[in-house]
Amino acid sequence: MCITAQLQESSIINLICGLDQEYTIQLATDWADGEARFTEKSSHSHTGFIGMGSSKHGIYARFEGKEYVLTQPLETTLDGNYVEEVLGAEFKLLYQCDRFKSEFDKYAQAEGMSGIPDFYSNFKGAIFGELHGTKLSNSCIVPYRMFLATPLLPTKIKIHKFTGNDLLGDADLDDGLTMAIHAFTHFLLMYSYDYMIFRDLQGMLWFKAGTMCLIDPQAHT
Repeated sequence: MCITAQLQESSIINLICGLDQEYTIQLATDWADGEARFTEKSSHSHTGFIGMGSSKHGIYARFEGKEYVLTQPLETTLDGNYVEEVLGAEFKLLYQCDRFKSEFDKYAQAEGMSGIPDFYSNFKGAIFGELHGTKLSNSCIVPYRMFLATPLLPTKIKIHKFTGNDLLGDADLDDGLTMAIHAFTHFLLMYSYDYMIFRDLQGMLWFKAGTMCLIDPQAHT
């Protein structure tokens, strides 16, 4: 979903997704305090700061009654157009992972394959959007107008890594899920006529759904 958002004084963001329909998203306003606590290795679980990786941090948000993590770059002095390009590319990769997984499933079904462990990408419900009016009480709520929001997964579940940046890694022959994801990676290379291959595939086993959710995929072309 691509949207335009406007920040209100109540820390509620009104998302305009059409001419006659309005949506709202709630954004945590204490995330910066949580990030500072995280950096100091203090407790931050009571704040809206979700966590950070090597280049991005996550902020707690709610949209249509569902929990989200809103993502923006850690570096606060980047050019806005560059941020839009980076987050847009990440959104595109989530979409591609989702669509290629559908093609992988169709191929497996056509070939009469069964018993393949299921997995999916965290694309369904993802939002690539733009904020307007990001000031609240003379302080900046978020550093950039562009954002990427994905459905929030449990934060205490360990991330399982299936492939690296340059190496696919050694599949555990007793691990059907790892073998399935490696087969998916190989399928994409063949399906795209050697044009594209996913790398750095990792995810969380979402016990509520009983399915592995792949997050933040990267790709070589």
